[in-house]
Amino acid sequence: MTITRTTLLFFLCLFCAGPAAMAQSDRDDAAFEALYTVFPKHVFPQRGRVQIIKTEPSDVILQKLESLGEKILGTAAEPLALFYRGNLLFKLDRFQDALDNNLQLKRRFPKHGLCRSLIPGKPSLVDQAIQDIQSELEVRKHYKVVKLPHATLDFSGKAVFHTAQGSFEIHCYTDAAPQTVANFRKLVSEGYYVGMSFHRILSFRRMTLGCPNTKKKDGSRERWG
Repeated sequence: MTITRTTLLFFLCLFCAGPAAMAQSDRDDAAFEALYTVFPKHVFPQRGRVQIIKTEPSDVILQKLESLGEKILGTAAEPLALFYRGNLLFKLDRFQDALDNNLQLKRRFPKHGLCRSLIPGKPSLVDQAIQDIQSELEVRKHYKVVKLPHATLDFSGKAVFHTAQGSFEIHCYTDAAPQTVANFRKLVSEGYYVGMSFHRILSFRRMTLGCPNTKKKDGSRERWG
């Protein structure tokens, strides 16, 4: 059997690429390991129940995430870390920083699953996050938005919603918005939300419910919301 020069070069490249690929794989594994020290791996309890997990304040989590530095750069975990960072910046009301972060994510990793639309006609998670931030910036240009300090969740009561995708619990910030919470509880007790649909979902951070038009199952959604 005669080995050509091309064949020899192919096997030589394959031999050299093998250790490099293994080294990159090890870096990726180490990066995800480091990332999950900041963000625990997702856990899906039985029967779809969503558990409320008390976490550290967003500014503390952001500081820990940014401290990972070189452990994340150039690895498969970097796009996910950037996406987490954008969400934390949004929660901290650092909207311009969040917008710059997500635009960078989209520019650097355009083919990543976070940046590509997985459903025809629907924006990707990153595109939706960018839209949310731009919408928030626009609102704050025209309206005076006040963020109440030290709002804490009230665990003395809860509302349980049963949907086609499973059940979840709602707790309220009673001290921050007592009248709104009282009205919400009144509507729940009257069955106002029975048969309704969520007419808007924003980047898994926010869902909008309450439009009575969503109870009409005629297939038309123009008047939803």
